[in-house]
Amino acid sequence: MVVNYTLCSMRQFYSSGGVAYCAYSTSVGSTYYVTVINADSSVDFSNSFRFTCYAVKSSGGLVYASDNKGVCLSNQDPQTKSATGTGTLSFSAFTFISDTTETSSDNIGVIAGSVTGVVLLVAAFVVAGILIYKKYKHD
Repeated sequence: MVVNYTLCSMRQFYSSGGVAYCAYSTSVGSTYYVTVINADSSVDFSNSFRFTCYAVKSSGGLVYASDNKGVCLSNQDPQTKSATGTGTLSFSAFTFISDTTETSSDNIGVIAGSVTGVVLLVAAFVVAGILIYKKYKHD
């Protein structure tokens, strides 16, 4: 797992680098306990730790998670900050469409080509109409 601290400044996994790997997961009832390994090259056991446990639960369309340094706690609740945790997280569904923004200048060629095609088609019908009219008027 990777956290982009530019987008989300809340420190996760007790990691300065924001990278962790899933080591173990289990469930008790509807709560999942996930232990992750901090991928930082070193830990100091005061601000950074090698293992973090997340208690995770889905409720009411949201996913809640609380963390705890080192180990999972028997009373760790996904919606409550543990005494030795950093806090809780709430996740909601989000659909990612694109990481680029399309601007009107991106479509200028399509628009110009479409308008030109329509103008030429109308002009062709007008010329054909005039030629047919002149042919039948002289006869």
